[in-house]
Amino acid sequence: MGAFLFVVCIGIGAGVFLNGVRALTIDRFLPKPPAGQRTPETEGVYQNLLAQHYNYFQFYGNLIPAVLVFVVGWAVSARTPVWTWSTAGRASGTVVVEVILFLAARHALNRLHQKIGDLLSQPAGHRQEERV
Repeated sequence: MGAFLFVVCIGIGAGVFLNGVRALTIDRFLPKPPAGQRTPETEGVYQNLLAQHYNYFQFYGNLIPAVLVFVVGWAVSARTPVWTWSTAGRASGTVVVEVILFLAARHALNRLHQKIGDLLSQPAGHRQEERV
């Protein structure tokens, strides 16, 4: 039980750390949420939109620094020479994965902002339940 608890605590701590890294680095390159006033009648739909889109954004965004940490740790532990074709392949593969993760995070955040903007711009009497 002791080792399991230790691994769970380390995993939670690493996740919180990676979330902070993402918030301080990647979030500044992404769009800001639309302005608008939430009302009690829109709060349920707003929370549903967060659950549907923001969690995906966090997943993709937090994987960006996690993949970098993994690849650097792998390269250091393997003690490979600084430049080989294998190293170049890993580096280019990592760049491709990082770009895909960034674009996926940006897409999830843009979808969230679009749906929140649509929700907040509807007249008060015409709001409908949001569907995916």
